Amino acid sequence: MSREMEQRRAMLRQRCTAQREQICNEIRSIEAQLDGVQRGIRFVRRLATFPGVLVAGSVLTMLAVTGRRRTVQMISTGLALWAAARRLQHGRAQLAELLAPADF
Repeated sequence: MSREMEQRRAMLRQRCTAQREQICNEIRSIEAQLDGVQRGIRFVRRLATFPGVLVAGSVLTMLAVTGRRRTVQMISTGLALWAAARRLQHGRAQLAELLAPADF
């Protein structure tokens, strides 16, 4: 190899090493940022195993943000919507049974 080629090769190796280090630093930075997100996800997953805690926390948050009267209105509206959705789901199941072809 000529001297110029050797110098160019050495320069390219140095550049590769520097770029590799930059990439590693960026990856470490991203991992550090994601670590906080992952902790949050683990916390929410643990909370999800206790539905009572979720409901109580939601109600307390609603109370703090909207006040007692609005919270009661929102909860009653939510319960009414939930009941309506359940009735609709039950009605759809009954309709599907009626429309299913009869086996003779």
